[in-house]
Amino acid sequence: MESKAFSPGHITGLFSICMEKEILKAGSIGAGVNISEGVISKVCVKQNKKKEIQIRINDLERADAHTSKYVIEKALKNLSESYSVKVNHYTDLPIGSGFGTSGAGALSLSLALNEILELGMTRVEAAQLAHEAEVSVRTGLGTVSAELEGGIDLRSVAGAPGIGEINKIPLTADLICVALVYGPMPTSKMLNNEVLRERINIIGRPLLNHLIKSPDVETFLKCSSEFTKSIGLMTPRVNKALTKLEELGYNSGMIMFGEGVFTLIEKKEVSRIINYLEPIQNEVQIIISKVDNNGAYSS
Repeated sequence: MESKAFSPGHITGLFSICMEKEILKAGSIGAGVNISEGVISKVCVKQNKKKEIQIRINDLERADAHTSKYVIEKALKNLSESYSVKVNHYTDLPIGSGFGTSGAGALSLSLALNEILELGMTRVEAAQLAHEAEVSVRTGLGTVSAELEGGIDLRSVAGAPGIGEINKIPLTADLICVALVYGPMPTSKMLNNEVLRERINIIGRPLLNHLIKSPDVETFLKCSSEFTKSIGLMTPRVNKALTKLEELGYNSGMIMFGEGVFTLIEKKEVSRIINYLEPIQNEVQIIISKVDNNGAYSS
């Protein structure tokens, strides 16, 4: 039995942490953008004498796919039969660099498992399992809710899909996301830093309140830029990339959490921005992707 599902990637521009004892109410509030580059999860399941789990990313074994393993273990927990589950996550996005690949992998995996094993979950319930996995393993806090909905998300109440409150910032044009990526940052390490968590909450909440009052793309980018400059995580390379984009007149923000910067532009501006970035193209990976407005789905 085989099944597959897709989830868009996601970039968080600003956020505030909301930890609760009840895991489905825990997570974050904030805003970000879903992109058409994402994760496709292909799942192969067969009955077996004992449970076996194999997880690969782009056909390579990856021992630390803890979020995906959590989803599989929970999905199989109450089944009467034992299964062998083979999963392959396919993505062109850099892993661990703030593109929500853990959440996208967990979400697409949960949707595919629900279909292939006939678990009887709704789309929202399958997403809740992925959210539970992300929060438990500390690879993310609100990514799954955003990736389920698509678009430029505005999360005003924390929690899993169906529990938190999420709206979309209206798109007035066919926008392109341009991301400049230098490398990864360890999300779990960041989320376990109490001083950083407190600073994020102090800075993030007022900016989010401002964005809720003026929910448009330009305000989102301005708030993301201010959040980036205030929380103290910019590396010299991130500062350089941010400066290059600002020189062109584009508000931009740091990718949370990754050593990189993103902005949103109209399609006609792509060649202009790429030409301007030519002097640093050997130093940085440039990712260009449409905004995904549809969210995750099984196929």
